[in-house]
Order: sequence, then structure tokens, then C-alpha cells
Amino acid sequence: MTAATLLTDLMAKGIVVSVADGILRLRSPHGALTPADRAAVTARKAALLALVLTGRETPIPAFAAIGLSEAERQRLGAEARAGDGLAQLVLEATAYTPEPVAWRLFARRLDRELWVVRDVEAAAELDQDGVRAGLPVVLAADLERWRAFDDQRLRDLLDVLAAFPGSRLAALDPEAAS
Repeated sequence: MTAATLLTDLMAKGIVVSVADGILRLRSPHGALTPADRAAVTARKAALLALVLTGRETPIPAFAAIGLSEAERQRLGAEARAGDGLAQLVLEATAYTPEPVAWRLFARRLDRELWVVRDVEAAAELDQDGVRAGLPVVLAADLERWRAFDDQRLRDLLDVLAAFPGSRLAALDPEAAS
């Protein structure tokens, strides 16, 4: 079983897989996480961590260097996800990890998941890739302003960001508002 398949299986059972402080976290309904699941997670912990941090099913290979077309790249990715060992090996051998532009986090303080992205383009890519999963998206540059907000105001803002993708917290100028 690949890490991507394991992650899909865990999510199908209602188990939330997240990363907090660089540690893989599992939150599950009572009894959903079996001993076999625990063993599989332990065996594939590094790969699961990478998947959750990047928000992708499989690593994105550097195919340009080996001359694969987009169709060949898609077919190889599908074969790897289906469990083809050779396709997985090719993906692992040619994969690269781009500099992260988005992080899926679990905020203990607010007891919820959210995306933190480097810029507006990364936020748009989450929607294009279909990985946003209804979670709020926060620009990293906005986090400092949010520090002073109380928990209820933060929850309210995250609810708005989840409901209205692409929205941002505007800086209000009291002089201009009157």
C-alpha cells in the first residue's frame, strides 16, 4: 500500500491527518483507527508527512529532464496510485520537492484545520488542484495582524474565508471609512 492510498483510506474512515509542529497528527472517531492502521501509519510516517505537507497525492516528478509528455506523466501517476511498483519507483527516482508554498495546518487553539499560503497565486492553485477541501485559506503575510485577535474573532474570520474562497482581510482606515 502506498502512502497516498493509506491517506485516502484513513480519510474515508473519517480520520483527519494533519501536521502540527512538524509532527504527524491523527484525529479519529472512536474506534475508527485500527491497530493495522496504526502499523501502516508508523511504517509510512515520512511519506505521509510529506503528502500532508504538500497536499498532493503523489510527489510531482521532474519529468522534463527525462522527456515524458503530459499524457505519459498522467498515466505514470495513475499507475503509481494504483499500486504499480515500477511506476512508484520511477516517481520516487525522479521526484523533486519544490519549495513549499502552502501548508495545511491544524490550529490547536481554534481546534480546526486551515491552509496557510505564501501568496495569492498559491491560494488560487489550491482551488485549481481541488485540495482546498472547504478549509479556510490564510495568507502568511496576514498572520501577524491576526495575532491580536481573540479566539472568537479568529473563528469568525476563518468561517468567512472557508465560505468565500479568495477573500482577504482588508486593512481598515478609520479616516477613509467615515
